[in-house]
Amino acid sequence: MTIGKRDARFSKESKAACTNARGVTLDGGADVVRNTVLAYVEPIFAEFDSAISAEDRAETKLNASVVKMEQVEAEAGRSFAAMHSGLQTGVAFAHAAPDRTDVDVDNLENYLDAMSPSDFRRLSRAETLVQFERTHGYLGDFLPTELESRIKPLADDTLAKLKAMADEQEQSNAEWLQEQADLETARNKAKEAYVTLRDGMATALRMVGMHERLNQIVKPLHRALYATSGSDEPSEPAEPAEPVAPSDPVPVPNE
Repeated sequence: MTIGKRDARFSKESKAACTNARGVTLDGGADVVRNTVLAYVEPIFAEFDSAISAEDRAETKLNASVVKMEQVEAEAGRSFAAMHSGLQTGVAFAHAAPDRTDVDVDNLENYLDAMSPSDFRRLSRAETLVQFERTHGYLGDFLPTELESRIKPLADDTLAKLKAMADEQEQSNAEWLQEQADLETARNKAKEAYVTLRDGMATALRMVGMHERLNQIVKPLHRALYATSGSDEPSEPAEPAEPVAPSDPVPVPNE
């Protein structure tokens, strides 16, 4: 957010410098220099504005996708707990079968012991999808039929949402990174343009003997970048305090 505020402030200062430059009364060659430099820098400042807005939209989109993903992950935690419970029941049924020979049951049991619902909730975002999909894959073979209608539809829906949100967040993140890179390029161009504007106005003002007004019209770059709210003028040093004459000593009466 600090960078965003700084960009917005620099954009505002750039526009103000252009307005100030356009408002100075110049004639002859000085007027030509002023108009030429403004025609060059103003489109660059407009591109910088557009880049700021584009990066802000991309960041807002990414943040929204993160919120949606958190909601889906909460749903996934509930659905995983239901799958875990149902599969534990399926393992118990398999153990009870008199002719049990399926080693996959042992693998599933070990997996369920190692991946409890609380373990699942602590997984990273990428691993959440991997483990949910793995658990979902056991449902067809091990979920008891009587539990299927309660567990599988929710699991199917949640898995689809997790995949969709993973794709959406990956795309949103890629877009935001690209907009950040584009903003960095536009910011650097805007800084160069600002220096060009200041140099151009220095030339124009010098031609008409008004060079002393340059800082009022186009601030130095560092002040445009880091200006604070309120007055941008450097504060005047405090006046030194008047020296205080030492008071005469108070005579001490003799005892």
